[in-house]
Order: sequence, then structure tokens, then C-alpha cells
Amino acid sequence: MRLETVKIVNEDAEPGWCIINQSDFDPDKHELFDADEPAKEPEPAKEPEPPVDREALEAEAQELGVNFDDATTDEALAEAITLHKAQAHRAALEKEAEELEVQFRSNISDETLQERVEEARKAKKD
Repeated sequence: MRLETVKIVNEDAEPGWCIINQSDFDPDKHELFDADEPAKEPEPAKEPEPPVDREALEAEAQELGVNFDDATTDEALAEAITLHKAQAHRAALEKEAEELEVQFRSNISDETLQERVEEARKAKKD
């Protein structure tokens, strides 16, 4: 006796389908795989990350006053630099807000504070 099977759509499987027993097929749960339907294009391969210039990272970190040592990974150093820049931007933004007499709380988002500062600059010009 031969067991009847069907192909159903299964996006987790490499070919996009899998085979199940026909008796297990449930049209409410499964979709028959149509071989005539064009195959899905595979996702394009991600381009490899460009190599990190460790010397440039270290030079930038030193210029900004970011502490690191030989054990600091490239990723951790780049993240520390990014964090330092974000904190410096925030401090400058808060200083300008205070100079323009913009009222804000410490938990205000950078984006909202930036908008308020820009509004205050515009109002000051007018």
C-alpha cells in the first residue's frame, strides 16, 4: 500500500515547501504548494562589512577622550565613540536650550528638545 502525500507551502523549509501525508492535510491550516508558481527569489546576500580601521578608531577615541585599552573590541570602541558623540550633542543641545530659555525636563527626547530649540531660535529671529 502506498501512502498518498501532498506538497504544502513551508517558508521555513529551504525549497519553500514540505511533504505531508494527504490525510493530514487541513485546508484551514495548510496551503498546497503550486510547482507552476514562480519560485521566490532568494534574499540577496548581505554585503560584508567593510574592514574596520582600528588606527582611525583609536585616534578618534583619543581625540574625544574616550577610554579604551588593547582588550577593547572594535565594536565596543565604535559604540563608545558613538555614545560619547550622542552625549556631547545632548549636552550642547541642553546648553543652547537653557540660553534660549526653553523649558524642558531631563527625560525629554533629543528630537523633541531639538524641535523646541529650533522653535526658540526662529522666535528669537522674528
